[in-house]
Amino acid sequence: MCRYLKFTDEGVFNYFAADLPRDEQELIAATQGAFGVKAIATPLTQAAWHTVPSFEVVSTDDKVIPPQLQRDQVKRLKATAIEVAASHVVMLSHPDVVAKLIIEAAK
Repeated sequence: MCRYLKFTDEGVFNYFAADLPRDEQELIAATQGAFGVKAIATPLTQAAWHTVPSFEVVSTDDKVIPPQLQRDQVKRLKATAIEVAASHVVMLSHPDVVAKLIIEAAK
């Protein structure tokens, strides 16, 4: 059983960080850590979104999590959301837009 996953270099270049410059993609590919499968496979017993307002950036060019799935999550959470034409790493390709939403969420 696989316990940890990480993207191949091609996965970073073509899917995870497709909208970043090549040098940044290479840095991500070289320095990424593996993540535990348990983190995405373990059911939650409690979810903060039931009591805490939620905010989300929908990355419309995301090739890791389909944009429609992100929109469905926004609807389910009744979240405040913005859409950005970006890959999965929208916080790196559009940091100002993400920072603005974080500041709004903190108010």
